[in-house]
Amino acid sequence: MALEYTLRIGTDLVPVQLLELISGVAGMLPEGESLSAPGLVSVSAFTEKPLGRSVIEDNFQFTPTAFLLFRLDKFEDTEHGVLLTLRSSIKILNNSAADAVLLFNGEDVVFARLKGKLILNSSWDFWLPERLSEITLPHEMGEIRSL
Repeated sequence: MALEYTLRIGTDLVPVQLLELISGVAGMLPEGESLSAPGLVSVSAFTEKPLGRSVIEDNFQFTPTAFLLFRLDKFEDTEHGVLLTLRSSIKILNNSAADAVLLFNGEDVVFARLKGKLILNSSWDFWLPERLSEITLPHEMGEIRSL
């Protein structure tokens, strides 16, 4: 099973603009219509699909318009891939006021920004000090249930 993180976001930016925004994150390299980096097999951006839109609307009360898919290399530099995922996600949030949610493997919530408030999920053991140091926006810890 692949390790995947998805950043679902309600934004005016189209998928290619989201990729352009994070292409400057250290280590990101263009790979056709996606990006890659040590620890990341690929980073791709898509327009949100109806099913994904419905799930996020039902659970988080915002309408996602796009999502970024971060596929991690589970055999090499995995932790570096996690850090780049967080760094890229925060870069997007820094450049947009949009609501967003970062999911691990489609169901575990890493963080959610809803109505401008960023909440890091404290209900699982994700937030190691080096991961927490990537969060450069004001935030708080709180429990967020999985999907």
